[in-house]
Amino acid sequence: MGLFLGVKSNRPEDDPERRVANRLIMEGLRCDRGRVVDLSKTGAKLVTRWPWKEGAERPLTLVGHDTTVTVNARCVWAVKEGLFNHVVGVHFVDPTEAQTRKIGVMASMFAARMMSLGYRDRPAA
Repeated sequence: MGLFLGVKSNRPEDDPERRVANRLIMEGLRCDRGRVVDLSKTGAKLVTRWPWKEGAERPLTLVGHDTTVTVNARCVWAVKEGLFNHVVGVHFVDPTEAQTRKIGVMASMFAARMMSLGYRDRPAA
């Protein structure tokens, strides 16, 4: 059993909306742009107080488990869910190998933490 709490996509292999990398539900990871809801090496889902326009690109800093990484992120979708509650999906723009490695370490550490709290791999949808 791996450390990731990834979910297999229920979309066909040739669907352009299919995620390239498994996502992780995150707890305790800090981000300067909002709360991280899920994370992969290629992007994240954030809950923010302020909206992002689709296509907008901003630096995003993730902090967790003695690791900090700043990477450029482009908003690929955004949904308003309340007056000060926005959910955005971001794609990391041209991350370096070192940035990708750090994000992977963060994801692994938080997945291991969640498993230690009793969370298990979710079944495929």
